[in-house]
Amino acid sequence: MSFILTRDLISNRHDEPGPDIPAMFEQTDRLIRLRDEAPIDSEEFAETVRAIIDFQREDGSFSYLSSYEVPSDARVDFVYHPTYICCQILIKAMLSGSPNKNILPALQRGLEFSCSRRLMGHGIDGLRDQMRTVQDFIDSGIMTILDYQPDLCPEFTAMLIEIAEEYAKMIEDCDTILPFGNDVTVKMIRIVKTLNGPVSVPVFVYGTLMSGEANHYLIEDCEHLGPAAIFGFALHDLGAYPAVKYTEKPLTATGELILCDADALERLDILEQLGSLYDRAVANAFMDDGPVFKAYVYVYRNEVTDDSRVPEELQPWPYLKELQRTHVWYVAYGSNLLRERFMCYIEGGFCEDNGRAYDGCRDKTAPLFDISVTIPYNVYFGNKSASWGNSGVAFLDTSRTGLAFGRAYLVTKEQLADIHEQEGNGANWYSSKQLIGKHAGIPMITFTNTREREHVMPSKAYLDVMQRGLTEGAGALTDELAEEYLQQAIER
Repeated sequence: MSFILTRDLISNRHDEPGPDIPAMFEQTDRLIRLRDEAPIDSEEFAETVRAIIDFQREDGSFSYLSSYEVPSDARVDFVYHPTYICCQILIKAMLSGSPNKNILPALQRGLEFSCSRRLMGHGIDGLRDQMRTVQDFIDSGIMTILDYQPDLCPEFTAMLIEIAEEYAKMIEDCDTILPFGNDVTVKMIRIVKTLNGPVSVPVFVYGTLMSGEANHYLIEDCEHLGPAAIFGFALHDLGAYPAVKYTEKPLTATGELILCDADALERLDILEQLGSLYDRAVANAFMDDGPVFKAYVYVYRNEVTDDSRVPEELQPWPYLKELQRTHVWYVAYGSNLLRERFMCYIEGGFCEDNGRAYDGCRDKTAPLFDISVTIPYNVYFGNKSASWGNSGVAFLDTSRTGLAFGRAYLVTKEQLADIHEQEGNGANWYSSKQLIGKHAGIPMITFTNTREREHVMPSKAYLDVMQRGLTEGAGALTDELAEEYLQQAIER
């Protein structure tokens, strides 16, 4: 059955009816179906080619409109878009070996007209429409035609080269994420590869894709540039995998920088569930040896907690996973708030604050890191400690919720056991281990006694050590707040 193309004239008179827009869209849809689905050796396809040639206007277009004095979107939809599709059908007809001698001149004129708008769409979708049209020309076989007919349409060839160069620059600048989250990175890389040769983009990876990790096989054929860090992002441990999130704090996430082609990037998009679990974003990646690259990074879409944030000292993520097997946070809330005092438990030696010597841990390695934390119980003072002049020392009241300020030291599990013995692992002292929570996936443990101890006033030396600890380090209290906090603990 022959396909008859129809024209709908635009009238300059307001009292005459306008074009049948639904019919024109229907006609375009049928052209697309014929281009993509009709067998090129079928009579239907041959009839369509003849109809297209007869339909061509003097300016070379295959426009539905006799007047171009219409809005830009109407010109795209009813002048340029039909022209592109008709040219693509003619390309397929040429490649099929059709004997119709009118195909070549019709295609030449159609391609010349196609250059006038550089294949662009309209509005915010202009670039995406251009990319779709370029890909449609590629799929129709334009590159094959130009290989054996290089002079077919020099203007069209030059335009494709210019578009490829523009896309390559966008890829280099990591400028392929369009407004409203329209990510055209993979499609653009594929287009440039076809028109201008292979191209790759820097991607910052920070978890299971890193060297030696479970999903590294997905990118093992990519070029690895080396260790890198991105500023303005926080790394979070989610258990089986990590995530980065934007942050206004001066934080850094560390990982590796690789170069991905379209195939590798597409594999990563599937792994990261692009658009549902992660989004692609742009970051400045700093290499250890100085260079800075604009790179893509997968940013987690869902909410995270501050407890899951991985301090920079515990990165990259594979290092953290090893620490999760070997280390714990020891949470101090009494005299061990002061690092100098706590180090007597680690290294051993004489403590000037209470005049006592300590054996220290079997492993005398200093804690890898320490952070300020809050504890969901109140502190009170009890028992009579010989180490502190038979005065009270700090305990946690675990019978009810409250608030205490603590300091968490990252130590080995063996060191935690040795610290527990030095603290007093006995029925009347610190017999109970308490899991406070986790930070960066590492358990936070402290010691107390679940039976309330006799309340006893602490010594001035003990309170002085606690106050110095409360005002020391990151997240520290002011002297005034530390004094108020200790006074409240005394009064309990």
